[in-house]
Amino acid sequence: MTRRQLAQASETSERYLAQIESGAGNPSASVIRAIAQALDLPTAALLPETAARTAALSAIFDLVAQVPEGELPELSKLIEARVALPGSADRARRIALVGLRGAGKSTLGRMLAQHLGWPFIELDRVVEEDYGASIPDLIEMAGTATFRRQERSALDRVIASHHAAVITTAGGIVSNSETYALLLRRAHTIWIKARPEDHMSRVMAQGDFRPMAQNREAMADLVAILDARRADYARAEAELDTSSDAVEQSFAKLLRVVERLIPQALQQFPAPLGGRERALGDEGFLDLAPLQLEYRMIGPRPEAAPTIIMLHEGLGSVGLWGSFPDQIAAATGAGVFVYSRAGYGKSSGGKLPRTTAFMHEEALDVLPRVLDAIGFRRGLLLGHSDGASIATIYAGGVQDHRVRGLVLIAPHFFTEEMGLAEIRRASALFAAGELREKLKRWHADVDCAFRSWSEPWLDPEFRKWDIAEALGYIRVPILIVQGENDQYGTLKQVEAAQEECYCPVETLILPGVRHVPQREASDVTLKGVADFINRLLRDHHEGQPRAASRLAVS
Repeated sequence: MTRRQLAQASETSERYLAQIESGAGNPSASVIRAIAQALDLPTAALLPETAARTAALSAIFDLVAQVPEGELPELSKLIEARVALPGSADRARRIALVGLRGAGKSTLGRMLAQHLGWPFIELDRVVEEDYGASIPDLIEMAGTATFRRQERSALDRVIASHHAAVITTAGGIVSNSETYALLLRRAHTIWIKARPEDHMSRVMAQGDFRPMAQNREAMADLVAILDARRADYARAEAELDTSSDAVEQSFAKLLRVVERLIPQALQQFPAPLGGRERALGDEGFLDLAPLQLEYRMIGPRPEAAPTIIMLHEGLGSVGLWGSFPDQIAAATGAGVFVYSRAGYGKSSGGKLPRTTAFMHEEALDVLPRVLDAIGFRRGLLLGHSDGASIATIYAGGVQDHRVRGLVLIAPHFFTEEMGLAEIRRASALFAAGELREKLKRWHADVDCAFRSWSEPWLDPEFRKWDIAEALGYIRVPILIVQGENDQYGTLKQVEAAQEECYCPVETLILPGVRHVPQREASDVTLKGVADFINRLLRDHHEGQPRAASRLAVS
């Protein structure tokens, strides 16, 4: 059975199966059970065999194998309850808002996350990104049971990767007792509730007028759903009634609830990200010992608006971006943060020789420290050339829900002979002195900058470099901007992304343009990039005026 066939038979996404196979996935009991049924195996057969298994553990596995499938959910709850960590320490600094649509979960959750400086995670959006379809389409194509399994898998990963986060869930999460029990154990859960008429009016304020078609019946159904779920919602640690309140009033109440719920958790875990943030000037240096990284910050700071993180090319720097960062900031209203990697621009010198894994080191070691240091809350990564490859590796290797999308300009996903030949030609020009003189104005240590780029690329081992696999793990929309005559990479790079990605991939192919579209075709590149960013920010309700009086979004 192929992976694709198994994905269809188990109603599990092919990408998530790949994660499980690689050891990166953390499947729930229900997912393991679905895979076992598709393979016509007992569930226990998929549990790991290890040389260190004790007689007692083997006996437990043997007993589990004898339990009827219908009794496994109850057994799972008993085991989870027995091994769960006690009290608020197990909930860390995770806050989950539950309740029906129209109560104000998303509005208040987004405000709370921004106030605390924590990630804001809408569980439904994570499911949509995992599955590659909207929730209504997912349910229509694969059924409610598949949606609930995807929801549980998404929650497992969010909990595993975030000690601190504000999470909002679908109103029906209580329908799956296992998933809801996990949420109650692993997050400080608050029921956001309102009167039925407030729910109805807020849903219609979002532009959904379907309830008006059968108003009396719709209201009766809403009351019935509230009554059916009331006991489950009431299991939350706290309740907040938003009926008739303005947004500001409800948010003030929510802050008081949070202050009551988590003081002990705040003492037990490290201070939130904001406690390590640097006060960002318009320009300066990030102190990431032993690194000193030159930066520019244009427009609103991360606590006030989404931030575009710009990652330069192999010979780039803050200065070599020119006016492009300022133009992006002006066209989107977002903040733009640009920095020079170690060894480039005015940043401290990089360690030489660079290894052939230098882009992975930048993506997985340095970039996370940069994002933490500036207090990055939400936004996009925009990379050019090597910077685009670094953004790809980060998005494929780190499930960071703060990152809403990627803009990849002239990216490299694998090596091509014509690109290597161009680097050899550049090396000859540098050795002759011509290119070295041009680059001196942009780099404090021009030799370090050039060697940091050319030596790894021309290492014979680098011919095997290929990051196409990372594309399959990216869960956010991508825009690829590629010059048709790029001297470092062909359109095969774009085709690889279209073939490997499960996420939406948009392309902007520019005829007659080489490796630097933002300079060679500045107007069309700026418009394409800004339109993509603005559309994503609108989809995430970023940068829009806050409702003046009533809660309008759930």
